[in-house]
Parts: sequence; structure tokens; C-alpha cells
Amino acid sequence: MTNNINLSIEKLPVELLHRIFDNIDAETIFFSIRSVCRLFQSVVKTFDRFILNFQSISKSNFYKLCRSIDPKNVISLTLSNEIPKSNQIFWSISLVYFQQFTRLRSITFHDIDEAQFYTNNLTSICFLQLTSLTIKNLCQTIDEFQSFLLLTPSLTYLKCINGRNMIDGKRWEQFIEQNLFQLDKFEFYFHERRSITEQPYTDLELIIDSFRTSFWIEKKKWFVTCEYDMSSPETIYLYTIPICQSYMNYVSKSETNSLSTYSMIMNNDSSIISKTSSLKFTLNKSLANDIQEKKVTTNHRLFPKVTKLSLQFQKDWPIGIV
Repeated sequence: MTNNINLSIEKLPVELLHRIFDNIDAETIFFSIRSVCRLFQSVVKTFDRFILNFQSISKSNFYKLCRSIDPKNVISLTLSNEIPKSNQIFWSISLVYFQQFTRLRSITFHDIDEAQFYTNNLTSICFLQLTSLTIKNLCQTIDEFQSFLLLTPSLTYLKCINGRNMIDGKRWEQFIEQNLFQLDKFEFYFHERRSITEQPYTDLELIIDSFRTSFWIEKKKWFVTCEYDMSSPETIYLYTIPICQSYMNYVSKSETNSLSTYSMIMNNDSSIISKTSSLKFTLNKSLANDIQEKKVTTNHRLFPKVTKLSLQFQKDWPIGIV
């Protein structure tokens, strides 16, 4: 006796289809899945967890999505300057459009400059429901950025790359304690150019001391590293561990001076670069010495998430070292 089982995706509950949609980008859902049949049109129409990524989208698709997807059904939004025309279209309607995102939980800005924040009146919108904010290639000063953060009091996750005059642990501590009570994770990668002093290492100590308070170490457990390349000591880098940038230019430890609030990780590259997917090596004698040392002291993969590697050879790179 055989049992005839009729397997069809159309028999799946709407809730299960919506769970599948959670892992599919909005363009695929709307332009591919929705057009399959009337049932899918209905299922897409009731979906209320769209993740809109305008980082790379055509002008026509942008208009179609804006006309067809109710902003109330969007929970995550990504904006970028990488596609100038699409970006200009979005900013032309940004204020009206943003005010309709009543269920928005996450925003990511790529290369959004200061003028776009203020010219488009984004600072007049209070994102009370927002829990996640990511800003890459931040162009604002710490004063301007913290003024914007006052509009996002419910943040639990904050990530920012670059910015101006951001290296001040005391100021960040006071601001977070007074305004971002729910912030659970804070990731950043800042760099700042300063006038060269006779004691650049002393500058590192002054900076890192502001991140050695009980707030950073015990309460939040947010650990940071501050460093400079000895070939260009005027540029100071400050970042949380692990590094939150997807791209990194790897510099040999012998060519940098660094201080960390968590000294145990200083010789553990796998902890520092666990989120980095693109890595650049400048192959020279100093790096060769680092590699030989790690062969002896390390028994695990140093860069587990790296999928793209760039190599630049210098004249002093030893022949035979791979």
C-alpha cells in the first residue's frame, strides 16, 4: 500500500512562508516571488518584515519598491552614496518617507555626509523605536553625531566607522550613561590625525586611560585598542575588539605601537580580526618575522573569516617565505 503525498509550497502556512521571506532580500521577494502566482501576491502583500537595502539599486526598481511596499512593513533600511542617482532620488523624498517608517528597527548609513543629515531634516525625526544603528564612513564631529543620537534613545546596538574628534572615552561614557540606557553593544573604528609630538606613546596612554574606567571594563565589557604606525605616528587608530571593519590593512606588530584595555588579546590576531573578510598584506621583512613567530606559537587559524586577500611585495621580503 502506498501513500500519495502531495507536496506543494502552496500548501505551506503563510507564517512559514513569511519566515522564509525573512532570509530573502526585498527585491527578490517583490520582483521574483510575488510574480509567480496570485497566492504569492497575497502572501507578499501581508508580509510586514521587509529589509530594504538601497546600497545598490536601479532607479526603476527604487521607484517600484517605494510605491509598492508600505513603509510600515519595513523593519530595516540601508542607505548609501555608492549609487549617486538612486541616492539623490531617495533623499529628495527622505523626510516624508522616513516619517512613515513607524516599525523601523535598524538603519545602516554608508558614506552619508553631514549635509544630507541636515539638509534633508533627518535630525528633526525622532527614531524612538530604533534599536540598531550603523554608520560607515561617518563625516560628523562628535558634537554633531551625539546630537543625532539623542533622537535614538532605544538603541541596543551602535556601530560607527570614522568621524571627527571621536577619541574621548570619558565623553562617550557620560553620553551613553545619560542618554543611551539600553545600549548593549558599541562597536567603532576611529582614526584621528594629530600634530606629531616628541612622545607619541604618551599620547596613546592618555587616550587609552579614558577607556580604562569601570564603565568600559566591568559594566559594559567593551575593550579597545589604541595604536599608531611608527612610520606615520601622526595618525592614531582607536577601535573596539574585535575590529568591526570588513577590510583591514595588516601591519606587522614590530611596526606599530599599541595599548589595549585587554592585554590578553594583544598577541591573538584571531580575536582581533575575527570579523574581517578582506585583508591586505604588505610583505616585508618585519611581516616575515611575524609569520615565523606565529608558526611556532599559534596552532589555530589566524584569519578565519577572510575571503579576499591582497598582497603587496616589498624588496626586503625574504625569498622562500610563503
